[in-house]
Amino acid sequence: MMDILEPVNIIGLSQKFAEAMELPLAAYFPRVGAPTAGATVTYDIVTYARDMAELNTRDGAPNPVAQVKRGTVTLRAPSIAEQVTIPAHTIQNLRQPGDLAQRNGEAWVARNIQNMTRRLERRIELLRAQALGLDPTNPGCLRFREPGLDSDTVIDLGYSASHLVLHTSDWSDSSADIVGDIEAGIAKIAEDGGKLADTLIVGSSVMSYLRNNAQVLSLITDVERGQFLLGGGMVRIAETNIRVVRGVYDDGGTLRPFVPANAVALLASDNSDRMLVECSPTSLHAPEGARGLFVHRVDGEGIRDGVTVQYEWTGCPVVMNPDEIIADVDVTS
Repeated sequence: MMDILEPVNIIGLSQKFAEAMELPLAAYFPRVGAPTAGATVTYDIVTYARDMAELNTRDGAPNPVAQVKRGTVTLRAPSIAEQVTIPAHTIQNLRQPGDLAQRNGEAWVARNIQNMTRRLERRIELLRAQALGLDPTNPGCLRFREPGLDSDTVIDLGYSASHLVLHTSDWSDSSADIVGDIEAGIAKIAEDGGKLADTLIVGSSVMSYLRNNAQVLSLITDVERGQFLLGGGMVRIAETNIRVVRGVYDDGGTLRPFVPANAVALLASDNSDRMLVECSPTSLHAPEGARGLFVHRVDGEGIRDGVTVQYEWTGCPVVMNPDEIIADVDVTS
């Protein structure tokens, strides 16, 4: 009876609903559990040298090689906790196996779990966009408002200024050297970050700039051009895969895009230096070693109380090698 309200089943529902959402930036931040308990996340920002291994004699001692640190980021990861109460009459419906009432009750619960899942995943997707350097207010920083504070918490992620601009001319101009800008960015990421950039994440307006750019159109075949102009297909430009992010979120009644409309991020699809770190729950009900989403159920004690479903999640995206990314929040400026 009421199996749908068991925390393990609610987590399963939440995972199912999250997988069905359009969360393109999730592909660039694999989830990992924090190595230690608590909400503090500390990681090194590193740079990779371009030197080669030195030759040695057959019986010589190994040459010491150290990875150079460029800095350390320490932050208290943002935390989210929400709840929804399942009313008593819905609980009564769930107690009628096989009846239409039970199906209606399960549908009501599923809709509310789906709503909470979407709320959580939108917040995480916004953090991912910021980690890619695409916060419009503070490029290269995480930014969020914690309860009780009058100003935003801003965390510098270690991006250098030269990795926060890609365009050399206004991309909305059909004569702009977009391909040249992308190729220069690829070379810079290879030199500074030691990675091969093969992905260009773009905001919704950038697609129209690409479709109207004479240089871009001259580099693709007639068939590709037809698909490209009609929006029915996408081609590789300067050896990069284009990924359009059109998702939006509600910011106090104003819909805003996760990726600004005129923004781009050039990066390698290699995720070895990027991750979404999930911290331990604060709840005393959580089992030892738990990381990521934790769900708890509270049964009401009053004569008409229902069941309250609560969840918490604490975590943040991490970019250990910001030189593998070039972010530009407005390619028309």
